[in-house]
Amino acid sequence: MIRFLFNSLQKVLSLAWSINRPIAALFLISLVSFGLSLCGIGWALCAGDMQIELWQKSLKFSLSFMLYSFSLLQIAANLDSLKPLLKVTSLSVLIGAVLELSSIYGALLVAHFGSPLQIQASEKSLLLLARTAIIPVSMALPIFLFLLLRKPGITPLRLYGFCWGTALALLGLIPGLMMLMPAAIFHGWPAYLSSSSKLTLAQAIGHGELRTAHFFGIHALQIIPLAAYALEKSFLFIEEDRKLRLLCFFACNYAFAIGLLTLQALSGESFFAPSLSHLQAAGIFLLFSFLAIPAVLFCPRLRELTRPEKAFDSHL
Repeated sequence: MIRFLFNSLQKVLSLAWSINRPIAALFLISLVSFGLSLCGIGWALCAGDMQIELWQKSLKFSLSFMLYSFSLLQIAANLDSLKPLLKVTSLSVLIGAVLELSSIYGALLVAHFGSPLQIQASEKSLLLLARTAIIPVSMALPIFLFLLLRKPGITPLRLYGFCWGTALALLGLIPGLMMLMPAAIFHGWPAYLSSSSKLTLAQAIGHGELRTAHFFGIHALQIIPLAAYALEKSFLFIEEDRKLRLLCFFACNYAFAIGLLTLQALSGESFFAPSLSHLQAAGIFLLFSFLAIPAVLFCPRLRELTRPEKAFDSHL
């Protein structure tokens, strides 16, 4: 069993390496970091270590980078790996992600072996490093999509999957940015928010967790293209334009779910303990989605869907 898993991982890494070396290296580094974080969490639970939150943070970032690199590899498989812009962008993603993980592990080392003065002195520099390093990582997605839109021959369903996934991933960045903002900016809405300028919004909303909406949103980049691929390979009796409608309908529902999770977090509610009003909103949303599927699939076609790259070319 272990040999089978090792051989399968070796084949996956070999394929990823042939597609894009920097992104494949990021996938491997994230995988190693994920395993190290699991070991760190286990050790922290057994030893009663107070730095378990930092280990959890490294685990989340490692998982996110693994999924992100997987998505970039999906797009890169349809691109020319020798393009200078693609090579520079891929290398920037690798460097940014490594610096981001290094800032987390640096904080862990300082917390374990440093004095209180060293911890306080390094906190701001490590935070600045983390916020700066994530910029090239987040910028890679629009650049990869730009190169994809310029490439002919890709099927409309897959192209729409990448476009919708990118748009929703960018939407998912909004809760992440909100977490870093001072809570004083949001003073008065909702009323429970603290007006202290020393608190970020994430610290001031009690049990509300914006990271849930952020995580759910940014990983639309994996879910939507995979949904497009599943639609393309299955349901062969459905016409392509109706599959495109179904994909767009699913993406719109996904966007509504991101908004609902963000609103729930801003209301100070835990994801596992929503209020009655949010449960009602989610129930109505699911009922509407279920009833609207036949209309989306079988209503008469109003117009021919335009491929995104054609609209892009018309503005050049």
